[in-house]
Amino acid sequence: MRRLTWIVFVLCAWSIGATAQEGNDTVIARVNGAPIRQGELFRRLLRLQGSDFILSSSPLAFRNGNAGELVLQNLINERLVLEWGERTKDIPADAELDAEVERAKAVPSIRIAINKRLFTEEYLRYELKVQLTRFNIATVAVSAAPEDVEAFYKKNASRYTIPERWGLSVIRTVEMQTMNLVLKELKEGKSFESLAKKYSDEKQTGQNGGDMGIVSANDAGLPANVRAAIKPLKLGDVSPVTTLEVARSDGKGNLTSWVIFRLTTRLPEAVTPLDNIRKSVERELLLEKAGGFATADKKIAEYRLSAKIEVMLPGFTELGNN
Repeated sequence: MRRLTWIVFVLCAWSIGATAQEGNDTVIARVNGAPIRQGELFRRLLRLQGSDFILSSSPLAFRNGNAGELVLQNLINERLVLEWGERTKDIPADAELDAEVERAKAVPSIRIAINKRLFTEEYLRYELKVQLTRFNIATVAVSAAPEDVEAFYKKNASRYTIPERWGLSVIRTVEMQTMNLVLKELKEGKSFESLAKKYSDEKQTGQNGGDMGIVSANDAGLPANVRAAIKPLKLGDVSPVTTLEVARSDGKGNLTSWVIFRLTTRLPEAVTPLDNIRKSVERELLLEKAGGFATADKKIAEYRLSAKIEVMLPGFTELGNN
């Protein structure tokens, strides 16, 4: 399912910041007079990921420059997007933005991040405002009829399909002798949960009786041999013993572990109904017809040439044009 996928992706890629240092009001740059403050830069740097430097995965290509330059350029571009949106009336209305915030908060990963105070709801609203404005700028010249949306949905059904999911419990040991004890006690009638707590080397799941939650059947993190061991199981069944390569804590290669899984839940593949995600599907279609966000970025790059950008942060003054 790709509900709000384009928004969630951009939120991750643009690295929503933590709330630390919010009181730091030192101005480090101005875009047509609008300030960028040191606290903003600090928050973004806290959340920057290695993937933010990847320009292309095939072939693999990376952005030039350091983390500070990347983040400061993003902050400058955001100001330009909002300024251009104000001029062209592409800024989303408050009601639209309110609805987007509520939809975003319904996404589990975003809700968890807010609860953990990785970022605030206010900052979520700001990022959505920037991205909706960028989307509006990109798609201003395109439209889509209801039948076009339906055709796009059918053509790209795999995008909106939730794969089969498994609820799993696991017992992992680095000694086959220990695994033999587990198998023996299972045959004697001991519960999987109690044996996970007693024997599993995977402490996080072990203390919860082996529970590892819900896993997608096509999760790239599941090795082929593990997937093959789980797929034929019926509810309550325990898999045959299989091996799993686990990174060593000292960083010196991998360690072979022995694992068994118990299937606790099997959720079938399901296609999300169009009526549930019509707005998101329409946006994906419009963005595709417009040529992607690159269409907006080209307009903003041209606007930047006439903007007054001042950077006062030592070591980064060359990012300005005044």
